Amino acid sequence: MLATKLVEKRLDRLKKGKATDPQSKMKEEAEKSAVEIIEHALMDGKPARSVSLTNFEKDDIRHLCLLTMKPIIYVTNVAESDLADPGSNSHVKEVMNLASELQSGIVTISAQAEHTELPPEEMIEYLTSLGVNESGLGNLIKATYSLLGLRTYFTYDEKETKAWIIRSGMTAPQAAGVIHSDFERGFIRAETVMVINKNTRGLYLEQAQVTPWNGKCLLMHDDYVLKSCTWFHFHVSQSFQV
Repeated sequence: MLATKLVEKRLDRLKKGKATDPQSKMKEEAEKSAVEIIEHALMDGKPARSVSLTNFEKDDIRHLCLLTMKPIIYVTNVAESDLADPGSNSHVKEVMNLASELQSGIVTISAQAEHTELPPEEMIEYLTSLGVNESGLGNLIKATYSLLGLRTYFTYDEKETKAWIIRSGMTAPQAAGVIHSDFERGFIRAETVMVINKNTRGLYLEQAQVTPWNGKCLLMHDDYVLKSCTWFHFHVSQSFQV
């Protein structure tokens, strides 16, 4: 196995202990400890992500770029009749247990129910008849965003509406910097409004619904942490505008 050979090779180097200063030695020992734990897991046929590591240890072994350290989502495909209660399906239950053991995500879909060509209203009726609120594709997108620690916010002007992907925990200035680095440096404040539209189930946006200025806008300053499905109008110092 390639990952096992890579870990063994790295461990051999760490055991030679070339670090001299105390800080480098401490960092080397932390990486060695983490690599040893990962090696045992790989030898047992388990992925590296199944190992419990501190954030410090994760940073130390990040350079190894182990594929089995990457997050995974298992997707199970069931009949429409099992979509509302996937846990009742013995095969899905088995995958659920595996995902839990390997600290992975799981999403259940029904390929038969993915009628993306249906109009929004008909799609909502169809999903409701199956006992679910969201399509399998919608659930998969949400699970992927959550697993990767991502969020989406929107900007709007007279010409266009755009969606921007950011990391969870980003503040308003950092999110503005995703559009342009000057926006972060020249950030003054942001007008924001949360979009909550139960009728669309998070799947569709219509032109009449994408104008945030119909509702109440809140002024947010540089310590505000962005949430998903939020509209923003950024105020930037004139000297930084592009």
